[in-house]
Parts: sequence; structure tokens; C-alpha cells
Amino acid sequence: MADDNDDDNSATLALVYSPAASAVHDRLPSNLGRSSLVHGLIDALGIIKNRPSAIILRPQPATADQLGVFHSARYLTILNAFAKEQDVPATYLHAAGLEDDCPTFKGLIPHVLLSVGGTLSAIQFALSTRDTPRIALHWDGGRHHAKSSAAGGFCYANDVAIGLHCAISMLSISDHLPGRRLMPRIVYLDLDVHHGDGVEDAVLEMSDGDVLAVSIHHASPGFYPGTGTDAIIDAFEWPGDETPTRAIDIPLARGASDTTVIAAVSMVLTGLQMHSNDSEQPRLVVVQAGADGLAGDPKAMGAWNCSTRAIVHSVALIRAVWPVTNLVVLGGGTPFPSSFPWEAVWLTI
Repeated sequence: MADDNDDDNSATLALVYSPAASAVHDRLPSNLGRSSLVHGLIDALGIIKNRPSAIILRPQPATADQLGVFHSARYLTILNAFAKEQDVPATYLHAAGLEDDCPTFKGLIPHVLLSVGGTLSAIQFALSTRDTPRIALHWDGGRHHAKSSAAGGFCYANDVAIGLHCAISMLSISDHLPGRRLMPRIVYLDLDVHHGDGVEDAVLEMSDGDVLAVSIHHASPGFYPGTGTDAIIDAFEWPGDETPTRAIDIPLARGASDTTVIAAVSMVLTGLQMHSNDSEQPRLVVVQAGADGLAGDPKAMGAWNCSTRAIVHSVALIRAVWPVTNLVVLGGGTPFPSSFPWEAVWLTI
């Protein structure tokens, strides 16, 4: 695929990708070779070539300051020491979560910088104009488990949380809306089978309350990450009299099907619309489209029994309900054999 790093103002759809970035992400131990497979299939299908309004954006590595928007100085110091090939005591690696499911590996630092930088590129593209709604896709992002001070769940840096901070900053500058908004400016929808714990924690700690995090996931004893077990589905009053709703968790039972997941997404969208003005839409929706809820995913232990339709139809619902909302779709969990829903998403937007 040829790439064009200049943001064409006429473009309404962007894929954040470069061959060099894919080569870096291919080294991720939990997703060996996945990035090249996903983007190779997109190229083979001619999806970009057949969309005159689509461009490819090369991800730029994130800076230390951008990482520091969410991650602690201690965690970044450990990553920096590893980048300089300094000896890092095992106790420090343990405290930083850099073991077990998140081992250190050659290429870790470039992966972190490009994963975060790619999501920032997607956010900036989506929000850089108000003339027409824009869509950006970054399949190497969506690392929703990373905490401020530790890696976790195959996630070394929380590109989603950092991207949401970037979106808040961009909207705070560009939006001058009178009166009280009932609809949040930013809605984050997590479709990964695992609870989006790292992003939810980040949203709950944000000083700007105009962000809503919604996680539709599986939760049961012993199932990672062990959070999001209690359903919070009655909190559609926005922004609330005293404390605005920041997070909605919808845990689904084992064996959930396409119909169940799509119904949950529809319930969220309907609930938000019912408690807002008819003309209100979010300025930005960020979707984490982890595909590990598909039937047969080995890391999800058969939690859900979904097909490609669950993800594709959920994204289509968002576009139907909020047609003038900017949209960013990120990847997330799944080994590469079940990554094909991401190509299918292209065909529906």
C-alpha cells in the first residue's frame, strides 16, 4: 500500500499504517505477525484503492510528554532504562507488570511509541475539521488494559487513554457550545470480550467529565481482568445533577452471540439518545473493536460465541444513529486468525 502522510482536507476516511510500523508490531509476543497479515489483506482486497476519499496516514512515534499524559514517571523511567539496554532489577519489572503476559522483548519501545502515536494520529485526523464527519482506523491500537504504572493483559501502553486526553484537549479549544449538553462530547465503546479496565480507570480520573466509557464484555470468576463484574446499565442520565456518569459496564454471560452483543450496543445508543436532545450527537466516538469475542479465540477461553457480524453491525449501528459524529476504530485483542472482522469493517463504512 502506498502511503500519504499529508492530511488531505478532502479525505473523510484514514487508515493509520506503515510497513515499518507493521514490522514493529509483528514482534508483539501475543500477536506475532498479525499486523502484516491484517494490512496485507486490506491491500489485497483493494479497499483503499477503491475509496477516493480514503488516505493512509503513517503513524508518528509518540513523545515522552505524550506518554506522560497518562503513564507515571516511574513506569516511563523503567521503559526508558530498558530502551537504553540498562539492567533493570527483576523487582522493578515485576512492579511495572513487565513479566508473564507482558514480557520484555526486542522492539518493545518502538511498539509502545508507534501504537500510541498511531492512535494519536487517528484522533487528530478525526477531529481536525468540522466540515464533514471523519473516520480513522488504527488496527495496531486499542491496548486498553495498561494502567498508569504497569503493563497488563498484553498491553504495554494505554494508547486509548492517551488518545482520549488528546481529544479532550482538541475539543476544549475548538468547541464553544452554549448551555448544558446532555450528550457527552466523547463516547468510548469497548467491544473486546475483556473488560476495558485501564481505560475506565483513566476516564474516572479525568478532570473533564464530558467523556463516557462503555464496556461490553464477559466477566466471571477467574476471567481476566477480574473487574467489570457488576452491571451498570441504568446510568443514562447525563451529565447528572451532581456527579456525571463516567462509566457503564455491561457484562454478558458466557456464550453470548452476535444478537446479544448487538442488542447491548443498541441499548447503549438508545439510552443515550433518550436522555439527550434530538439534535445532539457526540463529537467523537472511539470504538475498541477487539475481536477476541469471536468463536474459537484461544485466549478468551470460549467466553463468547460471536462472528464477524457482532463487530461490523455494531459499527454500522453507530454510523446510523450518529451520522455526523467523528469515529475512530481501534484494534485490540485477538490472535491473527480471527482478525478478519477488521477488514469487513472497511466494507461497511
